[in-house]
Amino acid sequence: MSSILKVDTIQDQAGNNIINESGNVITIGASGDTITVPAGATVSGFTSVGIDDNATSVAITIDSSERVGIGTSSPSQKLEVNGNIKTSTVGSVSSGALQGIGGAPIDIDRFELGVGFLNLDRDFASEVNQIQFGKSGTLAAAFATGQDYLAIKTNGNNERARFDASGNFMVGKTASNYSSPGVEAKSNGNLIAVRDSGNVVNFIRNTNDGSIVTFSKDTTNFGSIGVKDGNNLTIDSIASNHCGIEFDGGSYIPRKNSATADNAIDLGTSSSRYKNLYLGGQALVNSQSTGTPSFAFLNDPDTGISRPTTNAINICTGGSERLRVDASGNLFVAKTSSDIGTDGIELRAGGDVLITNSGAQCMYLNRKSSDGSILELRKDGTAVGSIGVNGDNLVIDCPTSAHTGLDFANDKLIPRRNSAAADNTVDLGYSGGRFKDIYLGGGVFLGGTGTANKLSDYEEGTWTPGLDSVSSSNASGQYTKIGNVCTAKFKISSDGTGSGVSITGFPFTSQSGCEQQGGSRETQTSGKFFFIRMAASATTGMIIRYDADVSVGSNSTFEGQITYITNT
Repeated sequence: MSSILKVDTIQDQAGNNIINESGNVITIGASGDTITVPAGATVSGFTSVGIDDNATSVAITIDSSERVGIGTSSPSQKLEVNGNIKTSTVGSVSSGALQGIGGAPIDIDRFELGVGFLNLDRDFASEVNQIQFGKSGTLAAAFATGQDYLAIKTNGNNERARFDASGNFMVGKTASNYSSPGVEAKSNGNLIAVRDSGNVVNFIRNTNDGSIVTFSKDTTNFGSIGVKDGNNLTIDSIASNHCGIEFDGGSYIPRKNSATADNAIDLGTSSSRYKNLYLGGQALVNSQSTGTPSFAFLNDPDTGISRPTTNAINICTGGSERLRVDASGNLFVAKTSSDIGTDGIELRAGGDVLITNSGAQCMYLNRKSSDGSILELRKDGTAVGSIGVNGDNLVIDCPTSAHTGLDFANDKLIPRRNSAAADNTVDLGYSGGRFKDIYLGGGVFLGGTGTANKLSDYEEGTWTPGLDSVSSSNASGQYTKIGNVCTAKFKISSDGTGSGVSITGFPFTSQSGCEQQGGSRETQTSGKFFFIRMAASATTGMIIRYDADVSVGSNSTFEGQITYITNT
C-alpha cells in the first residue's frame, strides 16, 4: 500500500523554505544555503538547464546537445566561453590539449595564460582571429588571421609579415606585387624584394674568398657571384671552359674556368655583337701581321688597322698593306717609306706632297657643275694663283689685282688679266726679262689685227751670187727676209769685161709688176758707185754705173745690197 503526501512547501522550524514548488519549478534551499549529497548517494532523473551563479542567474549552461556555455545560454560549440580564460600562474598547454573530437581545432575567442600570457582572441566584427603573446599585460607579438591570410604582428599590434591565400609570404607589405616596398617569397618560388632607396638585398660571406651566390638549374650549378682578393666582385659561368669577369680597381678582368684568363676570351661572337664601344682612355691590343690586322672587320678579318713597326700604323685590305703613317708623321699610300722614285703617294709631315706613278697620270682633279678654280694656290693663307676651267678651256690665273693669266683655248693661247680675258693689255716678257727665241709656224700681227698687219715670215741665210756673162770669183752673200721684204747683201769679183752684166742667184724672186733698185760700190779699183736694177719677177739684178754705163771691167769687185719685195 502506497502513501502520498501532498505539500507545496517544506519549511524548517524557523520558517525558511527547504523545498518549494512554484508551477513546474522546484527550488531546494534558499540563497546562501549549502546542499550536500552524501558520498555514495545517487541523484537520478535530475535535469537542469545550467548552473546558477550566486545571483541566481544562469552561469553555466548545458544544452540538449551536450554543449556547455560559460557566460552564454546558447553555446555553438562543445565548450564556448564568452569572456577571458585566465590562469593565475604560468602554465602550458600540451600538444593536442586544445583539440576537439577527431583532432578538429577548438574555436576560442580568447585564452589567456598567466602573467606571461598567451591570448587566443577572435574579433567577430572584423572576422580576425589572433594568437597574442605578451608579458605583464603588454602585447609583444601576435598571429592574426582574416578570411584568407595569416598575419604576424609585433610592437603594439603592428603587422610585420603575412601569408596570403595563395601561400605567398610577405614581409613589410600586405599585397603581392612588384612595386610595394618589402620582401615577398611567392609560392611559385619567386623572391621579390622592393625598397625605395638603399640596398635591396645584402649577401655576406665571412672569412675567405669564394662564391657568395650560386645559381642552379635542375640541381646543377651553372653560375656564381663571388669575391676575389678580398674586395673584387667576380661573376662566373661554372661550366667547363666558360668565361666570367672580375671587377678590379678600374679594370674588367676576363676569367675562364673561374680563374683569371689572358688572351683567351672573346668579347661577343660573330652573330652576337655589341653595338657601340665608348672609351675615355685607350684600347690596347697586340701588334699583328698585315694578314691579321689588330683591328679587323667581321667576315673580313684580313682588312683593318695594324702596327707594322714601332711608332707606326698601317691600313690593310685583303691581307696587304695599303697605307702607312710612320714615326715622323709622314703618310704613305702604296709605299712604306720616303722615296720619290717608288710609285705611290707620300704626304710629308712638313707639308710636302710627293706623287709617283709609272706611265700614267699622277693626279685627277674634278670640278662639277660650274666653271671656276679647280686648284687654288696660297701663300700664308692668301690666294696667289689658281688652275681652273672656263667652258672647256684650261685657265691659269693670278687673282692679285692687275695680274695676268693664260686661257688654253681651242688653237689659241689667250692672255688673261684680273682672271678674265684681256686684249692688248698683257706683255710677253719685259725689258729685263725677255724670252730668247720665238718659233712661229704662222705669222705675227703687228699694230693691228688685219691681214696687212700680219708678219708671217722671217728668215736669215746665205746665198752665192754670180755674173751672167763674164766669169767671176770671190762670191759670197747673206740675206734677211722679213715677211715679203728681203735684204740681200753680196760681194763678187769679175774676171773679165762685158756690157749689160747682171748679178744672178738672188735668194727670192722679186714681186711682179715693177722693177726694184739697190746699190753697190766697186771696191777694188775705181771705188765708183753702181746701181743694181732688179726687174719684176726676177732673181737677177743688172749692174749699172751711176752715169748709165753698163760695162763691167776686168778685176772689178762689187760689194752692196738690195732690199726688194718678194713675191712670197
